[in-house]
Amino acid sequence: MLEVKNVSCAYGMVRVLWDVSFKAEEGEVTVIIGPNGAGKSTLVNLIVGVNKPAGGSVYFRGERIDGLPTYDIVRRGVSLIPEGRKIFPKMSVHENLLLGAYTLKDKEQVRRALEYVYEIFPVLREKSRVYAETMSGGEQQMLVIARGLMSKPRLLMLDEPTLGLAPILVEKMFDAIEQIKDMGMTILLVEQNIQESLEIGDRCYILEEGRIVRSGRCRELLSDDYVKEVYLGF
Repeated sequence: MLEVKNVSCAYGMVRVLWDVSFKAEEGEVTVIIGPNGAGKSTLVNLIVGVNKPAGGSVYFRGERIDGLPTYDIVRRGVSLIPEGRKIFPKMSVHENLLLGAYTLKDKEQVRRALEYVYEIFPVLREKSRVYAETMSGGEQQMLVIARGLMSKPRLLMLDEPTLGLAPILVEKMFDAIEQIKDMGMTILLVEQNIQESLEIGDRCYILEEGRIVRSGRCRELLSDDYVKEVYLGF
């Protein structure tokens, strides 16, 4: 589904990513973990065209997409849910969702997309007419993810979806991610909740100081001594 080959990225004279390579297979949850400042958000923004690579290439479904404008990459089926709850606060839940459906061509497609996201997040149906700013933090995060799903992407990239959520809401968010996967979605997940991410993921890449330092199947990395010591505190 996605192949990143030897990409580098810099902000001015400061290099942030160094020859990063990884793959996200269709139908799987690919997890990227690492400390703050490792370059994780830079990487997903590069994939969707917000950041431009200083070298390397990005392929989506066999087609090279680095260098394309972001709207073109989105139309090809890539959706990024960025870090932070970037909602339109003075618009209703329904209006927020419709903005995510701008790539769909007819009303029937939009209706099916709404049913799809309401099945995953029933609370959004219940609150479809309320202003987004009146919702709880967890509900706003659900809205942001649902809006990203409205374009019916082939690849959903989630950047820190549980950031700032209470533990019970973190659990619900991971349940929702598993449900999205079970519906056939390919997911690239950037997360700080390492244990939960490795439990639901298929393959994991560890990014440190802009480089991939370890990779493997998630279940295997759960028992990796380095991962246990550095990330799980065992």
